[in-house]
Amino acid sequence: MAYSCQLMQESPLLGFPRLRFIHLFVLLLVGLFQISSGIVGQVSKSVREKALLSCDYKFCSEEQSIHRIYWQKHDKMVLSVISGVPEVWPEYKNRTVYDIANNYSFSLLGLILSDRGTYTCVVQRYEGGSYVVKHLTTVELSVRGRCFRRRNEASRETNKNLYIGPVEAAAEQTV
Repeated sequence: MAYSCQLMQESPLLGFPRLRFIHLFVLLLVGLFQISSGIVGQVSKSVREKALLSCDYKFCSEEQSIHRIYWQKHDKMVLSVISGVPEVWPEYKNRTVYDIANNYSFSLLGLILSDRGTYTCVVQRYEGGSYVVKHLTTVELSVRGRCFRRRNEASRETNKNLYIGPVEAAAEQTV
């Protein structure tokens, strides 16, 4: 993303040097906030689909051994990569694919409704004898449920195992 700030020539603020400086300062602060906020955006998928969450951190593959990468959802760990070795937490085992070459991203397979939420990627780099946070990115994952219409009560009984509505899907996940 590239941001540029320009003052318009017709701006009444240009006649007053002090106001022009304040105007420029505010534009600079807004631009810096947008650049450094680390918010990549939103990923929106349906139940049972795959979601790719990108950390969006550029690096050389030779530097992998001096990085620590942590993916977490709210305050719970999802995935960590230390010295190039990934570790997946139990709730996400067999449902994640980690992609080093794609900016420390990972794919979450077979989405369920409880996967929705805010995911944070933290990249630490070893410098001067300790690990320093170099990058922080937040990705909001939205997971939509699938709803199916019933034709009539008889087809509901016949195809009971095929019907997954929002209430049944929520109950199915809590069992």
